[in-house]
Amino acid sequence: MSPKPDAWRPNMNTTILRLVLAGTLLFVSCVGSSAANSASPRMKWQDDWNEFMQEVAVHFQVRGSSALELTSIFRGKEVNWSGKVVKIKSPTQEGKESHIEVEMSPCEQRLTQLTLVFPYITIHPEKQDWTTLQSIKVGDVIIFTTRVRSWVWHVRLDPRDRPDGPTPGGQIRSRLISRQRDTTLFLFTRGLKIASKSSRNLAELRAKAENNDAQSQYELGEVLRTGKLGVTKDDAEAVKWIRKAAEQNHAEGQFRLGALYAFGRGVTTNSVEAVKWFRKSAEQSNADAQQSLGMCYRLGQGVPVDYAEALKWFRKAAEQDHAVGQLSLASLYSAGQGVERDDVESAKWLRKAAEQNDADGQFYLGNCYRFGRGVTKDLTDAFKWCLLSAMQGNNMGKGAIAYLGSVMTSKQVAEGKRRVVEWLSQP
Repeated sequence: MSPKPDAWRPNMNTTILRLVLAGTLLFVSCVGSSAANSASPRMKWQDDWNEFMQEVAVHFQVRGSSALELTSIFRGKEVNWSGKVVKIKSPTQEGKESHIEVEMSPCEQRLTQLTLVFPYITIHPEKQDWTTLQSIKVGDVIIFTTRVRSWVWHVRLDPRDRPDGPTPGGQIRSRLISRQRDTTLFLFTRGLKIASKSSRNLAELRAKAENNDAQSQYELGEVLRTGKLGVTKDDAEAVKWIRKAAEQNHAEGQFRLGALYAFGRGVTTNSVEAVKWFRKSAEQSNADAQQSLGMCYRLGQGVPVDYAEALKWFRKAAEQDHAVGQLSLASLYSAGQGVERDDVESAKWLRKAAEQNDADGQFYLGNCYRFGRGVTKDLTDAFKWCLLSAMQGNNMGKGAIAYLGSVMTSKQVAEGKRRVVEWLSQP
């Protein structure tokens, strides 16, 4: 359901560019449009803490431990993790920093030169978030959603020390420990949302689901859909439980049921049913559902083509910082569909997606700077955004860098790299 805005797509010529960036040697390999980048991360991890850690380990093993490069790869990626609450300091406790400490599932990655350990996360909710956390207590297993922001190395820290300063903007601060070196890697994320309490015991989860608890029904459906907790995947059984949650007005369950109908997982493909459930979820402000409903209107899947309706739902998703929604909205402005063509407005929404480290958004914004569409033409900024895209394995970004490197002066290229480092170094 993800859109690809209409824009220049480069021919992929075989070339390797060596880019020296802040003392780190980066290899951007353009080997044709069919080349796969096995280390390119997804935009989301759904309750896959171990998979996330394994992917981090891959980048350490293949490309080294540059914090800037890790930031370029993972920044803006949405994560949905679960862990056990081991400590709570609420804002009502006088003179104490407010936070929730969460113990993550044991996960250790042994590499050639170091061992990565990531045992816990300290969550610093914003003031308004605490009202939704009143029912959370020590011992609860909770699901929380956030976005990766940046990675920073700190040298000569005692690995036993935990970061204890509050982080701005409701960030989460975590730690990655190298046992071979006296160093600590901090992971900063922001955009905190505690989704719910969760059960990691299948029997307990099923009992709650059978007792008509909507959240447990949804979680059980997801366990069956993904094969978690040692369960054999069963799409039909997953649909059964997700439907029960959706029928109780569970927004995430409604979106998931719509997606299952859209792609024919556990049910016969039915675009009309997909639209029905997307709409129910979208009306509860679920950004994924708003984006998907907008795409249905744009492509005429389950409803007649209606660009004005597509624009409406894309905008709702985009205004919730949904990167794909922002790309979709930008593409309608660029094409003049459902609205008068407006390259400036298109570039505005591309920038918002690019600032979330969306690789497509970065490429298309770079393209705007290359051709002067909605922004002042600037090859150096074009290079900056396309390089950020290429560093995530985006083939369009790689192709753009190959071309721009051939027409820009060495001074312009150096300035483009400097701007990349500056952007990646933002807190």
